[in-house]
Amino acid sequence: MLNCRKNTILSFSAGGTSATGFILAMDIRPLTGGPSIQTLFSIRDSLSNAVPFTAELSDSTGDLFFYRRDSGGSWDYYQSTLTLQKSKFD
Repeated sequence: MLNCRKNTILSFSAGGTSATGFILAMDIRPLTGGPSIQTLFSIRDSLSNAVPFTAELSDSTGDLFFYRRDSGGSWDYYQSTLTLQKSKFD
């Protein structure tokens, strides 16, 4: 289990590239009292330090948003049809 504090970043090197993509799985528990939009993860190019992909969660609606930067530097926006439901933790 990993608990991230507000304004912190976890960095993980995948060690290379894959032509077939990647799989990411996680359990999500948004920060209480955190920002209304929270970044779940982003992908960063280790050579240029550019961020070509970001996934965000809206705390108020549970909607997932995905942003992809194209080769021209513009951001494409995708909203998931999957909405996350809040639950209580014991």
